Amino acid sequence: MLVDHFINFKGCRRHYPIIDDKITGMQEFIDDRYKLLQRIPQFADPDFAQIERLPFEARLPDDDDENIQDEWKRFSKDPLSHMTVEEWKDCYQTIETIFTGGDNSDDEDAIKLDRYLEVGKGDVMFANSQIRREKARGEVTFDIDSILALFTDLSVIKTVIAISIIANPIKQLKKSVHLIHNGVPLHWIPHFHIGQFGHDPMFDLFIFLPALYNKNLKRRKNNLFNFVDEKLRAEFMDKCLLPAIRQVVTPNESQSWDVSYVVSLAKSQAVGIEGIQYKYQKQSYTQRVTFDLDAENITEVWNSCNLRLRKAIRGNGTLKAFKGFQFFISSTLY
Repeated sequence: MLVDHFINFKGCRRHYPIIDDKITGMQEFIDDRYKLLQRIPQFADPDFAQIERLPFEARLPDDDDENIQDEWKRFSKDPLSHMTVEEWKDCYQTIETIFTGGDNSDDEDAIKLDRYLEVGKGDVMFANSQIRREKARGEVTFDIDSILALFTDLSVIKTVIAISIIANPIKQLKKSVHLIHNGVPLHWIPHFHIGQFGHDPMFDLFIFLPALYNKNLKRRKNNLFNFVDEKLRAEFMDKCLLPAIRQVVTPNESQSWDVSYVVSLAKSQAVGIEGIQYKYQKQSYTQRVTFDLDAENITEVWNSCNLRLRKAIRGNGTLKAFKGFQFFISSTLY
């Protein structure tokens, strides 16, 4: 009696959803769909593709009749069979009903009534388990391995950027990221790391300098020739980025930034020098120092930096190497 009650229970008006007798239960829907599947004819290979109609050379090696080489000549004289128009229509309507829940007889004012899909009883949309409810709603999950992008306008970033005045060589691309710029694999193009932004995922920000790419160099796995000379990086910081930041941010914020590349380099190497002096470790190391560029200042800082950089590119200085530069962001997800 209890089982029959649960099977036939349609809900009460005090609880959502209100289910009437026109709604099909989940089990009823499965049973009806199974019956419809039984009405679909079993499709075999068409006559012209059947083994006995194929020449010996066209048969699969494991065919039982491969020793009868001339059998196909006899069968090729027989006319090919086919389904009639009515049989195709009936088959089509049956398949349509399985996937849509209705057929042309369900139309009312050009609106299809999905009889078989209006499930109510046993509907896991209202299961006690949250995981089952999410699966029933068809919520999408993502399995993204990496996020990559090339662009030329830094203002597309709308969050705080932790700027690294001193490039971190550990961040240098050492293998392919499956992106090509003007026919050149991206990890072959000279570049340097200038910061990070975001959280879960965290994005690394690079500047790529295609003008420094030399196609005649023979690249190897352990030598990609993609490093940018320190003097060039220092000149970019001292003449473009750092002056633009000091121009935009408030005086109090400006005090927290290093005034030049050399100052930042000295600070970054201080820990390594002390490490050698006090023998805390055998080899010196470089401290990674970053400075936060607030999201509200990014657009104005970049506009100022870009003007300085464009002017330098038109000159005869070393910053001509930035002609055709590209920003690149990369984030690997685990």
